[in-house]
Amino acid sequence: MKEPMLIGLAGVAGCGKDTFFTYLKKACKKKSITIKRYSFGDELKHEVNKWTTNQYGIDAVNCCRPDKEKIRPFLISHGVIKRDRSEGQYWIQKVKNTIEKDPESPDIACVTDVRYNQYKNDEASWIKNRFGIVVYIQRLIKTEEAAELRVPLEAKNAEELKNDPLVKDCANYIASVKEVHESMIEEIMDEEINTFLEWLENKGGEQWKQLLM
Repeated sequence: MKEPMLIGLAGVAGCGKDTFFTYLKKACKKKSITIKRYSFGDELKHEVNKWTTNQYGIDAVNCCRPDKEKIRPFLISHGVIKRDRSEGQYWIQKVKNTIEKDPESPDIACVTDVRYNQYKNDEASWIKNRFGIVVYIQRLIKTEEAAELRVPLEAKNAEELKNDPLVKDCANYIASVKEVHESMIEEIMDEEINTFLEWLENKGGEQWKQLLM
């Protein structure tokens, strides 16, 4: 079974990581390249799902937004405790195992929630150390002062404020995506993805060049 290339998507909550993946997947399909989404958060939800279902009657994997908000403090606490006890390796190993055992064996494994670069070989560094690419998505939102001005979407909590700059500093590529009317999202995202893939083919290294040619 071949080992897939790695892409990690980073950025503050609400920046558009899943949206970026959706359009990246569409562009890869046109090139006959297979890509699949993986997530540290998914591993966390699957691990605690039996417990939250038994104790709260909440399916951590497939719950509605209000129920997700109810168990969010528990999810965060469990995730952080496991991270700290393993110096960042616990959830990385979970995702790594899922990728390695996946019978679909895609050309690209895309991890859509890279949030940490605190410890040695933490999430962002793990991606890069495997010849992967960390993409930091910077959503530029409109200001109240002038419609044409855009500023980066800010971190929403203390954890993001502390860790997001560390990930951004080590990113291979920064995708700056403007906030636009819903009718223009597809055009803007297609353009941003094409720019990224062109960069990846030319600057990402020989393995990426061979895959994308």
